[in-house]
Parts: sequence; structure tokens; C-alpha cells
Amino acid sequence: NAALRDRPILGLEILSGFKSTGPATWAGGELYAPRNGKSFPAVLTLTPDGRLQVKVSAGIVSKTVYWTR
Repeated sequence: NAALRDRPILGLEILSGFKSTGPATWAGGELYAPRNGKSFPAVLTLTPDGRLQVKVSAGIVSKTVYWTR
């Protein structure tokens, strides 16, 4: 959506719609990528060491990254 491209990135909601699917796991939501303006389905898992595992799927390709507080 071209109208959304000029929004400031600071404070932008990038994770939305997740629901708990078990202990320390959330699914059913999307991750918004502000650089290209697209949303992708994702699964979030809190690892034992406190990092957030973010697994994003885009068609047949998926990517896993870890976010640290």
C-alpha cells in the first residue's frame, strides 16, 4: 500500500495477530517488513536462553533469526 510507505519506522507495529500455541510458542500471526512493505506469516518461540526465535515463511522459503532483548 503506497499510502503506508511514509510512516515513521520508530514505534511501528511489526508483529501482529499471534496466539499462544503452547509453552513459550506463538503462531498464527504476521511479521511486517517495513523495507519492502510486505507481511509474512511467522512463528515465535522463546528459547531457554531468553532469545526470541522468529521463523518467517515466504512461499517455499523460510528464514529463522534470533532477537535478543
